[in-house]
Amino acid sequence: FTDRRQCETLLEEYLSCLLELSRSDWLDSLAHLTYPIRYMRYRDGVDVDFHPFDDMIHEILKTLVERGKALELNTSGYRQIGAPLPFPYILQMYRDLGGELITVGTDAHEPKHMDDGLTQAAALLEQLDFRYVTMYKDRQPQQMKLEELL
Repeated sequence: FTDRRQCETLLEEYLSCLLELSRSDWLDSLAHLTYPIRYMRYRDGVDVDFHPFDDMIHEILKTLVERGKALELNTSGYRQIGAPLPFPYILQMYRDLGGELITVGTDAHEPKHMDDGLTQAAALLEQLDFRYVTMYKDRQPQQMKLEELL
């Protein structure tokens, strides 16, 4: 990624695809909402922000809530950029819209990263008034108390 304009165009396309996906029956939990930022901003140093896309993000999250779909909190961000993915304000937006289904992933490509960020994730979710983490069995959500995550 080389410049802000290029990144903003790609982010708009990416979020449009996620909105379309959120309206489908092809997912139970939407992951990697902020994935491009990890590379645009943190790897390549392009000063790009998600806030200009808050309306699109709001629509995606609203669709997830209306369709009873989960949002993933990915803890790999703690390890890679020092922040959870998606960013806390997006998790709060989801919660404010009535979202309750949160899955947690670590993107552990190595066994040593299996539990990276789980303590921070649990604390953040509790702070945002989530009480459960969601897991799926046969595409059916199973709620687990937040404290059981650890």
